[in-house]
Amino acid sequence: MATPYKQAESTNRGLGGFRRGSITLAGIENLLAQAASVREVTPAMISKLCEERRIDLPNRLARGRRELYRRYLTYCFSDKLLSEQERADLSHLRSLLHLSVDELSAIHDEVAIEVYGEAVHEVLEDFQLDEEEDNFLRELRNELGLTDQTADRIFRDESSEAQFRAKSLAESRDRQFVAHRTAAGEFAGRSDTSFEGAIEDALASATLAIPRLHWFQVTEIAGYMADGKTTGWHITLQAGIQQEGS
Repeated sequence: MATPYKQAESTNRGLGGFRRGSITLAGIENLLAQAASVREVTPAMISKLCEERRIDLPNRLARGRRELYRRYLTYCFSDKLLSEQERADLSHLRSLLHLSVDELSAIHDEVAIEVYGEAVHEVLEDFQLDEEEDNFLRELRNELGLTDQTADRIFRDESSEAQFRAKSLAESRDRQFVAHRTAAGEFAGRSDTSFEGAIEDALASATLAIPRLHWFQVTEIAGYMADGKTTGWHITLQAGIQQEGS
């Protein structure tokens, strides 16, 4: 099984207190990188390494120990779930690194927020949330142990960002488009399912009012949410005809 750890060149020359600490952490990472599984690295192997460098691991290198665990936890959640093998590896690793319950809790919360935020961002790439995606996010928040309050806050933040991206995309235009259009009216549209649906709703009205409709530009995006889920999209767009002679 591959791991997020890499072998690093280490040396015993010129060992000061700080140097001993960094070399010890590099040595632990080397052991983890070389092993086929985290569970192949034993407490005796770690103890021997620390004794050679005169490091009291349970009371030293707290930041480095936390970072080694955090990297592995992030790696395990790369597919957005934990297998039984990964759970066993994490349990073994926290024992090897002498991490306290409070340290584990802080690391888990940090990684959980990061992983859930990435998942919501990916789901909203198309600016909509279908039932399958909603179920996936609910299962993920349970897997990560996130509270509803935290998960809802993350979703709101990512949803706002998605709306900003959608607006920026809709407003983007090249010079030729800007130079050859004449405004003819402003229209509103709404949809309970997607940003694109709201645009189509507005264009349906614009097409009736402007038979020679040639262009449109979204000028405003708004929406409603309930229980951390987008429940409606509302947009306003300008539409018009092509300039004479263009």
